Amino acid sequence: MNTNDQKKIINWIKNEKFSHLNFLEEEWNTSVNDHYPGFFYFILDLKNENNDFVFDEIVKRKGSEAEAYFYLGCIAGKIFDYNKSKHIELGFYRKALLIDSNHADANWSVFYYSNKIDHLLKCLSSFYKNNEIQKIKNVLNNIYDLDGLEDLNREELLFLKKILNHGELRGNRNIDRIIIDLCFCLGDLEEGLENINNIDKINYRIIKKYVDKNLITLDDSLLKINSFELSKIKNCDKNKIYEVYLNEAKAGGPNPTSDVLIQKAYEAKKYNDVVSLFEKANKEDKLIAIIDSHLYYLLSQIELDNEYNKQTYEYIIKKFNDLNFLKNDKNSYFLFLKLRFKLICKDLEKKVKENYFSNFPIENYSILQEAEEILKKDEIVNNKSYTELKGRLNNIKDKYYKEKSEEKLKEYGDTLSLEKFELSEFNEYCYVSISCGNYENTIDNINKFHKYNRPTMSTLNSLAICYMHINDYKNAFKYSKEALECMRASKEYDYIIINNYLDLYKKAVCEDFSKEEYNKLVNEFNLGLVKSFTWNNFLSTRFNILYKYSPFNVNTIDALTNQYFFLPSKRLLNDPIELPELSKIRPDTHILENYNICSFSNNENSMLMWSHYAQQHQGVMVEYFFGGELPFGYGISKVDYADDKKRYKDKDEFIFNQFLLTKNKDWSYENEVRLFTFLNNKVEFETYKYPNPDRTKINASIKSITLGLNFPEDKKKLIGIIVNTLNAKKLPHESKISVKQAFLCEDNSYALEYRELFLD
Repeated sequence: MNTNDQKKIINWIKNEKFSHLNFLEEEWNTSVNDHYPGFFYFILDLKNENNDFVFDEIVKRKGSEAEAYFYLGCIAGKIFDYNKSKHIELGFYRKALLIDSNHADANWSVFYYSNKIDHLLKCLSSFYKNNEIQKIKNVLNNIYDLDGLEDLNREELLFLKKILNHGELRGNRNIDRIIIDLCFCLGDLEEGLENINNIDKINYRIIKKYVDKNLITLDDSLLKINSFELSKIKNCDKNKIYEVYLNEAKAGGPNPTSDVLIQKAYEAKKYNDVVSLFEKANKEDKLIAIIDSHLYYLLSQIELDNEYNKQTYEYIIKKFNDLNFLKNDKNSYFLFLKLRFKLICKDLEKKVKENYFSNFPIENYSILQEAEEILKKDEIVNNKSYTELKGRLNNIKDKYYKEKSEEKLKEYGDTLSLEKFELSEFNEYCYVSISCGNYENTIDNINKFHKYNRPTMSTLNSLAICYMHINDYKNAFKYSKEALECMRASKEYDYIIINNYLDLYKKAVCEDFSKEEYNKLVNEFNLGLVKSFTWNNFLSTRFNILYKYSPFNVNTIDALTNQYFFLPSKRLLNDPIELPELSKIRPDTHILENYNICSFSNNENSMLMWSHYAQQHQGVMVEYFFGGELPFGYGISKVDYADDKKRYKDKDEFIFNQFLLTKNKDWSYENEVRLFTFLNNKVEFETYKYPNPDRTKINASIKSITLGLNFPEDKKKLIGIIVNTLNAKKLPHESKISVKQAFLCEDNSYALEYRELFLD
């Protein structure tokens, strides 16, 4: 099997394309390919079928259960995405260690993914006892920063130092850095300082210990820190970092390069410096990272509102026509997308001012579509510039919509030649007129239009909407029913019309209709919708971490103690759902009313949320880690915060988002993520234990509990009991739950800071 064939098999397994994998049923235990048994094991697992016989064969081949589990961990690493599913791979490595705690490769793998230093020590100890010095060197070459030495006792620290001082290992930069850290932990400070003087660069985390002890000055430490770690220095802003680079450049050394200096100037918003540095370096042919430097140059010209260099831009466009280049340099691609987006916005602003978008809605123009597509790119969404860029585009559209509606309504005037109206033009008039709140006038003009033209489902639906807005539900339902009949006759099914009809039926109670068949379809439709909302990397601003603010009451205590999420009915939520202006009716067509929702947040420090949801700072904020797996029938998604533009929606997938996952933009500070289902109102969670996870539960765990600023002192003991009870159930490799409390910042009484508590 060549590499391409293996990639195909892995993709088929990932995407559960089991029909493509039938050949493995015959070949998994006959092929010479060592990966086939592991592939087949996970195929059966994903299909929820027994795979014990496959495991038995793997044990036979590998010689022991420990080796079999290690092998399956390696196969899992090939199949599953690292960012979302490394816990699967880890589960098998840990299972191997339960059988053989000294398994060197399993210990290394667990350390590599979890950074638990005791596993590294066991790995190195095994290699050292077998005099496998090269393996030690190979392992340590993969470690840039070894954290956690403080967790080792003195005997363990001395043993590690003994290993690293082996003659064949000294002189290795990574090993020398670890020895400096060991010296600090052991109190051998003079030896540590001597080693610092003899090394060119050292981790900021390590040298900071010596700085904090006043053993080395901050200025001296800057000379030893790798440039990419300068931003880690507390209170050292982008301007300070740029100044350090600038001083190094003035010293005349080889570093920083002109490219790095240009980058740091841009990050410090020294746009004039970027322009002058680039033009000087480009003239002297000193640029290495040519693409990035050109992009910083162009972006700075735009930020300065200068005319950008057309020749430089053409050069960039030519380079980015190379698709292979786009794939290989993500930072350059991000900068290019940002540049393109800012140029589009500049052009859009000019065109809106000139009333360029006069014939068609702004969404129909490719220039806006390109900007929207850029905002969807992973490189933009994952960057901190995303909010700024999205806000700029929204401001442009806001200005356009405001001017367009007012201009169009003025253009129509008070009197209309209705006999000359085309249907599409008249529908546009209805939209604009209703958007501006002219309900009575719109009703009169629609009735006049019907004298010259056959009523359509659109015009009848507009009538229904107008009557609804003036609270005449009898006429609203009448025209909604006629719109529905017209729609059915044309076989052009429109969810807005159906939703209006169903909603107005509830208000007017004009006739009965059967829901038996409808309910069956709705149930299936909702399951399909929910399944499409899986965990993804964009749900959390921190890796797989979400927060929940709650009052500390009986319900919260029960949920924490018994490890479940309570999902209250959607009707109990505290916010209205935003709808398009022409349909302020809830668009619940095809969407069940009995959705239950559990709300989380990406905002870990919000005064408002502490006040609104955590009992005026007397409650708690729980930090959860999500592994990504959800039981069948559960979905999870970010909440969208809609602008105040009210527009028709014409695609089915928007209905669900608008109904369940959209809130007014005033709530945007919550940065909310919703877990939802219509099956029940409670779901348990636990850390999945591979290879046999309980898939009826959510793969999640509590990382920390933060007490509010005004949390009652007499309840802290109860928190301690809860946390200690939960921690006692955790496996040795699992992180313990920590407890923190919110305090007012000493230097800012309007902000909160969290400090760790140690409760009995």
